[in-house]
Amino acid sequence: MRGLGPRIPFPFALQAGYGEAPMTAELVTENPRGGLWYRGHFPSMPVLPGVAMLDLVETAARTLLSVDIAELHRVRFKAMVRPEAATLRVRINESETADATYDFTVEADGVLACAGSFSA
Repeated sequence: MRGLGPRIPFPFALQAGYGEAPMTAELVTENPRGGLWYRGHFPSMPVLPGVAMLDLVETAARTLLSVDIAELHRVRFKAMVRPEAATLRVRINESETADATYDFTVEADGVLACAGSFSA
């Protein structure tokens, strides 16, 4: 996945892990409450931009699974992530129906914020 622009790092991972057969990964990090991602999006009601959630998915895929995202599929943003959310959790599971395809979710304090899939 290219073209997201300069990377704005999330705080260190609180938890990270992966499993095998099929490959799975989970990354838990602090929500960057006053971070750069929230500035200007939107001043009167800050929310975490969707591209920030996708950046976190990309970070988890590269770091935990050594997989580069080639193409995103069926990405749906289900809920707004406000600065008040304490943690963000990314789960990535290897698809059982297609090679080099992965399903992912992003949760903010246990609430589904984004879901989709990607091919590597």
